[in-house]
Amino acid sequence: MPGEVCECKSINVAVGSAKDSNAAINLAANCSKHSDVNKTMGLPLTIQFKLGCKYMITNNLRTEDGHVNGAVGFLKKIILESDDRLRERPKVKRVYLEFDEKVNDIEGSIGRLTREEDSSVKYRRKDQIDKDNQHWTMFKWEQQTIEHAKGKQYHIDRLQFPMVECESMTIHKSQGQTYLSVCVNIGGSLKRSLLYVALSRATNLNGLFLFGAKSIVSDNIRKMTQKQKQDEIEKRERTDDVRKEMKRLREESVLKNSYESLDLIETNRIHKPTRQSDDKFFCLFQNIQHFNPKRDILRKDFSHLSMDVILLAEGHNMIQYKYQAEHLFDQFELVHFSSPISRQTSTGQLCFVNKRLKDNFKFVADNCDMQANHTYLDDKELVELSLFQLKSSSPT
Repeated sequence: MPGEVCECKSINVAVGSAKDSNAAINLAANCSKHSDVNKTMGLPLTIQFKLGCKYMITNNLRTEDGHVNGAVGFLKKIILESDDRLRERPKVKRVYLEFDEKVNDIEGSIGRLTREEDSSVKYRRKDQIDKDNQHWTMFKWEQQTIEHAKGKQYHIDRLQFPMVECESMTIHKSQGQTYLSVCVNIGGSLKRSLLYVALSRATNLNGLFLFGAKSIVSDNIRKMTQKQKQDEIEKRERTDDVRKEMKRLREESVLKNSYESLDLIETNRIHKPTRQSDDKFFCLFQNIQHFNPKRDILRKDFSHLSMDVILLAEGHNMIQYKYQAEHLFDQFELVHFSSPISRQTSTGQLCFVNKRLKDNFKFVADNCDMQANHTYLDDKELVELSLFQLKSSSPT
């Protein structure tokens, strides 16, 4: 990416009553060579800052605000240290990142708490961050102890931003993240588990790209005309083993989906379900095995959105979870929520009905109070039942 690079070197200083001793000074100088962020509290030796490039946070700075190890943002602004006399500080004073990821599908949610703090508002005003860039989040350098001198009256601290350049990352580091576009190098020998993790980072197939050593045009690329480049790319597409196999799979091994409710269309790069017929009734039943910690998983599962009714069992429900259940799906209404009398049981059912059917579908009765009446029953003997009524909307 074109543009000027701003190199931010870490500062390693001795701290403590004996910080001015020769041993402390020598240890600080030795720590200035340490480049493994796994051994320096996530603070790199140097950072090459360039506007528009991606950077990954290396520490859990503020988990409730999305500033966690592995979060990736785009560098939008660099604020340099104006006082040259402050040599024991990094050259860069502050940086602003913008994150693509969302928390609970809320735009700009990562960093929101930080941006709303008074100190952040003050710096944004000072750094001339206008309202059009309200999703930019400010970061300052951190000071962490990276070397303890046992039995000595000093230790070594490093001053640096807890982030690294991240135009690419390892498969292990990407685990738990999702991206609109994913490019996977399959040239090496990958274990099946690693390959699964890599491929499943993409939110849709159109954003998944596979490549190997033969996929990259490198020979005399600068001397080629645009037509020569295109011809070389087309040649490799015809001869590349991966592309040939992908073409064969698409033409000869297409699987037919037997479940209409899971047929998908793609609109604006987002998966959305579509119904092939309105005269069919789609009901999903799932043993959720504890509802509360899996709310986000349920909300983001596109297969639920094409259902008419969603039934969840073994929710380990507690009455305080009901509010979260009522606001789980925008297009569904919670019509039934049962919670066990005893907190030791795993029972509890939830029923959601599509709002277009809410007038035709209603809860009738359940036996969720059975354990209160029969205290000798344990979880293995208890069967929770719920009864619902669906009125047909057909005139016949």
